[in-house]
Amino acid sequence: MNPMLLATVVAGIALGVWHLDLAAHAIFVFRSGEPISSWAAILIGPASTLPAAVTAFFLRRPAAYWLMAGGIVSFLVFIFGERGITDNVFPYLWKISVPMIVLGGMFAYLPQKKAIPPP
Repeated sequence: MNPMLLATVVAGIALGVWHLDLAAHAIFVFRSGEPISSWAAILIGPASTLPAAVTAFFLRRPAAYWLMAGGIVSFLVFIFGERGITDNVFPYLWKISVPMIVLGGMFAYLPQKKAIPPP
C-alpha cells in the first residue's frame, strides 16, 4: 500500500467527517420553504465528501472526479442560490469547495503503485 494514498484517505475521511457535521447542521436549520438550490449545494458538496473519500480507498480516479466535480458544482449552485448576496460566498469557497477540489486533485495525481527502482 502506498503510504501517500493511506495518508490522503485518512485526511479525506477527517475532512469528510467535518463536512458531514457542517452539512448536518445546515440541514437541521433548513426551513420548510428552503430553496432546492440550498439542498443541492449541501448534498452535492459537503454531504458527499465522506462517501467519496471512502470510495477513493478502492476506486481512486472515480472518487477524485467525484470530489472535484462536487466541489465545483456545489459552489456554482451555492452562488446561484445566493441570488447576488456575496457575504457567504468566500467562506463556502474556502471551507467546502477548495478542500474538496484539492483532495480530489491529490487522489487523481497520486501514483497508482509505489515506484520500484530498476535493478
